[in-house]
Amino acid sequence: MAKAEATAAAINKRLPRPSPFLPPSGRAFPAPAPLDLASLPSVRAFADAFLEERGGGEGRGEGDLHVLVNNAGALFRKREVVDIWAGSGEGEREGRQMLVEKTMATNHLGPFLLTSLLMPTLKATGRKEGSPARVIMVSSRLERGKTAYLNAWMRDPTLTPSEEKDERKEEGGKERGGEEVEVGCPAYKLFLAYGASKLANLLMVCRVGGWVGE
Repeated sequence: MAKAEATAAAINKRLPRPSPFLPPSGRAFPAPAPLDLASLPSVRAFADAFLEERGGGEGRGEGDLHVLVNNAGALFRKREVVDIWAGSGEGEREGRQMLVEKTMATNHLGPFLLTSLLMPTLKATGRKEGSPARVIMVSSRLERGKTAYLNAWMRDPTLTPSEEKDERKEEGGKERGGEEVEVGCPAYKLFLAYGASKLANLLMVCRVGGWVGE
């Protein structure tokens, strides 16, 4: 937060001011807020705080949200697994976990939830302004050729490489139950995980388009 606040302060100093004693004029006025995209409770808390802070401005524009830019692009040299429900009182009471590889949690799952929580406000702003609000997904050319890795993540959200898994196949590629199964993931590489998360972002755009039309 300290770094974000310093950056916002530097930007605000450069914005034109009608008077040294008045806040910067113009539409841009950066205001940092804490958000951990790898934690779904943190995403919900951020959205709740945003809506609560800006919900009281009916007729003055404070409740509007014209553009949401999902620009998460985290890379991690080593495979990390996070519990995306950590911090949720309900999940902790029941002892539940949802373990997910951190790149996918940060770059895809967090932005997906944030967009869904803010979509009603985006749509309401579009109706009010007479032109659609926008959701911008920042993708990457590295998404090309990552379908197999994304499929591996869908089978195992932790992206645990095959050599780290317990043996689940018998000789001949059969599981003990007799059915063929796909087990394990390729060895973890940061750009594979990053590219798969960006491919997931592109697929998310199709879903967001459906939300807009609803």
